[in-house]
Amino acid sequence: MEKKITEASASKQAILTEDGEILTKKEAAALLKINLSTLNSWINKKILRVYAIGGRRYLNRTQISEALVEQKPTRSW
Repeated sequence: MEKKITEASASKQAILTEDGEILTKKEAAALLKINLSTLNSWINKKILRVYAIGGRRYLNRTQISEALVEQKPTRSW
């Protein structure tokens, strides 16, 4: 079983775009330190873009960083 996990991880890590690494939704949520429900909300609001590869959903790490920079606060303190 460990070999299958290693092979799957290696093949996923090999998936790259011109912009950078592709992350699963779970990995993206962990990177951002948010719940999957929050991540799904951001995807539904088109804050983050999702790519479908083989029936699974992935996010681009570079685009996540760019989306965070582009967001403006909704409240002024």
